[in-house]
Amino acid sequence: ASDVYKRQVMDYGTVTGSNGKKADCRNITLIMTSNLGAEENERNNIGFGKSERTGEDDKAMKKYFPPEFRNRLDAIIIFKKLDTKVIENIAGKLLTELQHQINVVQGVGFSWSESAVDVLVKQGFSETMGARPMKRVINDKLKKPVARHVLFNKGEKTKEIVVDVVENNIELKFE
Repeated sequence: ASDVYKRQVMDYGTVTGSNGKKADCRNITLIMTSNLGAEENERNNIGFGKSERTGEDDKAMKKYFPPEFRNRLDAIIIFKKLDTKVIENIAGKLLTELQHQINVVQGVGFSWSESAVDVLVKQGFSETMGARPMKRVINDKLKKPVARHVLFNKGEKTKEIVVDVVENNIELKFE
């Protein structure tokens, strides 16, 4: 954001639009997000010591934002990395969404095993990218094969789709 914008919102409590109209921002909650310091936190330490860096995001914020801006902030919240339990919850949420789509659109049951969730967590999570790759994995391993089955299996009516693991690979069973 430009210095003029910061000054308008934080000093005067107003924002002026491109049409010249002013908006009252005295009673707003402004939430800003950033990945400042993420790159520095991901770098490996050389030599002895901790394998994980901490405090790099604070250093980057102090370098990027001037003190007069940082002084106007009420709170700074630094998020920690996602743990395995959270990633499992994300995988479960995405599977539940897919289950709902298949149930509503096709009227077909959809279920999965715990081992399938474990494989999705391993394949769909990375330390640097977080859980973003999970959607791609679910799309490639589940959505596309289900769509192909629905489009090209005109003969038999599928009642249930089961996601399981065979030899560490996701496998779909159409029953």
